[in-house]
Amino acid sequence: QVFIIGVLVVDKQIHYSMQKDMGFRKDAIINFYVPFDFSNPNNKKFILKEELAKIPEIQEVSLGNQSPAFNGRMSTQVSYKEKDKDVKLKVDSRNGDTAFLSVYNIKLIAGRNIMPSDSATEFLINETLARQLGFQHPAEAVGHFLSFKNSQKPIVGVMKDFNLASVRSAIHPLVYYAAPKFGYMMHVALQPNPAVWNSAITKMQAAWKSIYPDVDFDYTFLDKKIENFYKADQQLSTLLTWASAVAIIISCLGLLGLVIFITNNRIKEIGVRKILGASVIQIITLLSVNFIKLIAVAFIIAIPIAWWATHNWLQNFAYHTNLSWWIFLLSGIIMIIAALTILCIRAGRAAMANPVKSLRSE
Repeated sequence: QVFIIGVLVVDKQIHYSMQKDMGFRKDAIINFYVPFDFSNPNNKKFILKEELAKIPEIQEVSLGNQSPAFNGRMSTQVSYKEKDKDVKLKVDSRNGDTAFLSVYNIKLIAGRNIMPSDSATEFLINETLARQLGFQHPAEAVGHFLSFKNSQKPIVGVMKDFNLASVRSAIHPLVYYAAPKFGYMMHVALQPNPAVWNSAITKMQAAWKSIYPDVDFDYTFLDKKIENFYKADQQLSTLLTWASAVAIIISCLGLLGLVIFITNNRIKEIGVRKILGASVIQIITLLSVNFIKLIAVAFIIAIPIAWWATHNWLQNFAYHTNLSWWIFLLSGIIMIIAALTILCIRAGRAAMANPVKSLRSE
């Protein structure tokens, strides 16, 4: 029972994690790295971006650093000084061009987008950072300044919060600023229709080879990258499924042995009841009642153990599913079905046997 409940909870959490709205578009997004020359940041990557933008199967292209969510963390130091406030924060950061928000459908809830620039002259922040700076409403943060690399940068907009990693981590404070000159990753939003994706990728490869003929074109879909966040959880689900199968088989073998033992001890009683007019269903019910009671007792014992174990496991996630009542009910139904299948097979054989044979052996 505990294993079955564990399997159901883990699968429900994985489904929740994969389906959760992370606050940005993750479908039909392709990421790939571009060769970077520190001695000449204004290199061929801008030509490549222009070529990609001409492909009709591509909606939008952005050049910058990492995608909204990836398996790691990029952070920077900012400070906010105003009147009686003096706040220093280590915040997550992303940088790139002005198309980043439109590629990922990241919503601005206050202010405007940053202006095109080769370096950080303006900031976008997220709701979490606005709250940590002491602003009750996001719009209040617009127009204030953050200290960054020994200079003051204005906050021109506030982004709606989005997950920067898996749902195991809470949303961190975030800043976004312009720095396409030092970008090393291309963010490509394809048309939503999957039928055009292969064509888009083929044209992207052609554009890449025309600019970087000696470098392989290696890309990833963002949703596949996010799936890897939960690889360990999927492995745990597989392990629990196998463990549950083994536990159920062992339990059923024990139950089968108990059924055979009790049935053999009551074989003559069964014969007498059949002669007196008892039906097969009545005899199976008679033999099943005590076993169902045992399963019910096991269920009562298993519920608090399974709840405690799964509740503690879910605490590893900043955002997690609920322990729904139907999970426990379903696990009980699964065990009852398994037990009744064994009971009906063995008890049914005893109930349908010729009662004369059992009484003759008396």
